[in-house]
Amino acid sequence: MQRLSLFGLLLSVFVLGIAPGTLHAQQSLFNVPSSDITTPHKLFVQQQINFSGIVQANTTLDYGLPKNWEVGLNLLGADYSKADHRFIRNDQFDGHSLAPLLLLNAQKGINFNEHWKMGLGTQQGLNLTPNQKSHYAQFSYANVAYTSAHERVRLNGGLYAGNADYLGEGKREGVMFGADIALVHHKAHLMGDWILGNHDLGVAVLGAVYYPTPHFPISLGLQIPNDPKGSKALVVELTWVP
Repeated sequence: MQRLSLFGLLLSVFVLGIAPGTLHAQQSLFNVPSSDITTPHKLFVQQQINFSGIVQANTTLDYGLPKNWEVGLNLLGADYSKADHRFIRNDQFDGHSLAPLLLLNAQKGINFNEHWKMGLGTQQGLNLTPNQKSHYAQFSYANVAYTSAHERVRLNGGLYAGNADYLGEGKREGVMFGADIALVHHKAHLMGDWILGNHDLGVAVLGAVYYPTPHFPISLGLQIPNDPKGSKALVVELTWVP
């Protein structure tokens, strides 16, 4: 990993039009895509911050289009080392995913009925680096979501595939699951998800969501890596839903 200037990080974030907050997704629970599609001509914003030895910020912007499409940008893996008191980047593959990544994303929603729907999505882009050649990173998925009557329970499951520059060393494809259970609808929810795999994205997150307003959920969770040698992290997620 190499030093990343504060100016460079702030410039990248400014281009996205949002102040700085683990890799991941269009609209998501914590890390698993929710299969929700942004309302046409509205803007969805999600800022995730993971606290461990490194503070990692992941930003998602999505714009809703007609016919159940959304497109947007991700800035993933904006990392700050608390021990070294500096921003860092990984622009040469060393077994871990490259960072930070600037990605275009797109998702198509397919509604089967009032309870079942599917999301087909992808993220494609490059790592940000001033000194090395940028590398292509990609992550794609097909996800099915079930919503119970009165939206009390939401279950997600699907398949994903990506390359090493996005996922890190390990298997390139796998399955993922997620659940959102309302204790008090649109006020207090339990939420968790799990991406299976032996790579950097292979983690489970267990937590809860609080809604100060229906459009601004705040999520808090504990991230547990699939690798027993990995580091746990506290996950804070701020979301604006139009």
